[in-house]
Amino acid sequence: MATINEKIMQATPNLTNKQVAIGEYICEHIYDVALMNASKIAKNVGVSEATLTRFVYAIGYNSFSDFQLDLRKQVQKPNQYDPFRQIVPCGSDFPTYQDIFMLEKNLLDESLASIDPADFDRFVETLMEADNIVLVGGPTQHYITEYFADYLSFFKEKVSVVHQRNMRFYGKLELLSNKTVAVVFSYPRYPKEVLKIAETLYNLNIPILAVTDSHASPILKYASQNLITPLKYILFVEPASSALTLVHAMLIEMYKKDKTNIKQRLKKYESLIVSSDMFEFKDYDFTLKLD
Repeated sequence: MATINEKIMQATPNLTNKQVAIGEYICEHIYDVALMNASKIAKNVGVSEATLTRFVYAIGYNSFSDFQLDLRKQVQKPNQYDPFRQIVPCGSDFPTYQDIFMLEKNLLDESLASIDPADFDRFVETLMEADNIVLVGGPTQHYITEYFADYLSFFKEKVSVVHQRNMRFYGKLELLSNKTVAVVFSYPRYPKEVLKIAETLYNLNIPILAVTDSHASPILKYASQNLITPLKYILFVEPASSALTLVHAMLIEMYKKDKTNIKQRLKKYESLIVSSDMFEFKDYDFTLKLD
């Protein structure tokens, strides 16, 4: 399938001058354009939205939304010259915190565009049906699995976290039921330990649900389902807001699908908190506003 850049090049001989200007702007700012709406693109190029719409038709799309969806899918694929999409902030007119917040916001927008509602719903349904959930994260994603486990344990009795293949890991393998699923978080540089854990579980016929950054991710060869949250490195730092937001979305959707049972489990937790001395502020009951 032709990329958007190739479609623009092929259509260029038949484009008007204004449409050529749009095509040049898109090719030169393709990652930025993927996160813009029609009015923003038209304003930046100096054309009307009607001209932009005609341009989209001219390169083979039925609507701007179709064009935008295809563009976002394209920019999520790793570039062979820069698979980590590394950013080195320098020379900005804005404060550092503003640059970084905007980058995180853009990654959230990319992730939102990449997730298919049906895939998300199937992912959550699989978690709901499981009686044993294994969360896998390697050296650089272990904190995501620990965070997910803290909250998921409110909903499910059997939740475990695996960071490496050790005696504890192999000792538990024989205890896994036929209703076990594994959620594997794998991001560049894709730790080998995570891939080996996934391979071990895969060979035991444990369904692998992958959360990763790209459809080219090596974890996908083991996964029966996947959800994609694109990534860009800042210097050497790996932003995680989109992965954590996806975790939040899964937790809330699980609650919505099983409100009665989960609310009862949360009530037991809240009663323990009230009777404990764990928090300074312990008199607020989070279950009171739940419907």
